[in-house]
Amino acid sequence: MKIYNYQIKKWILSAGLGSLVAILAPEAGAQANITQNNLIPNGGFDSGSAGWSNDGGGIYFYNTTVGTETDSICSFGWWNGASYWQNTGATVQPGLDYVMTIRALVGSSPLTGVNLSFQDVTAGWTVLTNENFNFPDQTLTWRIFSMYISSNTISGAVGDTIGVGGAIVENPTTQYGWLWTDWIQLAPAIPQFTMQPQSVTNYAGSSAFLSVATVGAVTNSTGSGSAITYQWYESPATLLVNATNPTLSFLSLSNANSGSYYVVATGPYGSNQSSNATITLLPQPATTVTVDADSVLVDNFIGWGTSLCW
Repeated sequence: MKIYNYQIKKWILSAGLGSLVAILAPEAGAQANITQNNLIPNGGFDSGSAGWSNDGGGIYFYNTTVGTETDSICSFGWWNGASYWQNTGATVQPGLDYVMTIRALVGSSPLTGVNLSFQDVTAGWTVLTNENFNFPDQTLTWRIFSMYISSNTISGAVGDTIGVGGAIVENPTTQYGWLWTDWIQLAPAIPQFTMQPQSVTNYAGSSAFLSVATVGAVTNSTGSGSAITYQWYESPATLLVNATNPTLSFLSLSNANSGSYYVVATGPYGSNQSSNATITLLPQPATTVTVDADSVLVDNFIGWGTSLCW
């Protein structure tokens, strides 16, 4: 099936362009979080068909600008079981739970629901686990559906390449409809640190920064979008007020800053703690004074009582 890419301004919707923009606008910021915390390349469809394959009636990609951000959706149809899928390139990690989430709506009714599947590409695209989600109505309302994937379910696929898929669910199967998707996310259920804070040694009065980076699920099954949150502590357990960013900044180090620090990253499904990083202050170097015998400090003697013999 050939994949097409159109601009949304060229697409005439029965609901009207204004209705679609109003639907997309509340999630514009959330999609950025999805893109940054995703094991699926092009999970926000920002590059159209890039990375995605499909079977079924057709798959179309549309773009619209909301504020200063360009948001993209995929329109997919149209019969029962029609699906799209992607080889993520990521591999199953031991002991790691995942969450797969989709933001979708009924683009054209009747449409019963959507199926999400977590697949083993290495084993011939074997479906390791999947789940059906039903739309509660046939209105143009965005819904968020999440599938929790326990590490126990996929323990036999550790090291294998992960594939993901979405499919249309029709009941009865003779129905035909269109599924709209804003984004699909696959991420560790509990935030994982892709960069740990590094210890710093520096002089008093200088600056120092402790930074982390994470990847993790940023939406929950109720549909409220949220970024991963952070809280820094001084070891062993002193909460640092207003230290809620991925970077902890010290603009002018003092003896009071000497110590070990860590951060707790929290997502909708739980929290994870970073390793400790230590701030060490160096003693200020001694001031060196150099006397130059060839330098003339006083070049003229004037006044009573001056004797050159002294």
